[in-house]
Amino acid sequence: MSTLDTDPLLLAAGTYRPVFQGFASLYPFGGTVSVDLKVVAASSGQALAQYGYHRSKSELSYSETSFGYIGFDSDTSVFVRAHASAVCGSAQIQGLIAFERVH
Repeated sequence: MSTLDTDPLLLAAGTYRPVFQGFASLYPFGGTVSVDLKVVAASSGQALAQYGYHRSKSELSYSETSFGYIGFDSDTSVFVRAHASAVCGSAQIQGLIAFERVH
């Protein structure tokens, strides 16, 4: 599949860094594979932040890919949608998404 969604996550007030750990592959090999993360408020469906990572090779392997920071003033329930896409061909994604608390 090219899209990976998390269940709703309740995050305490603070600053976090979304992290994708997993695998995105491209078929046929060659070109550029991209992973985009969108952090969405579970209550309203409103996008709170969006991040992108692009690699000019056929795979993003099992390595940690960190994105920018997002902060919450109060406890917030969010879900994350990760999407893999390809310049040519098709992309697949599997792995997990986590939030690393930095403050």
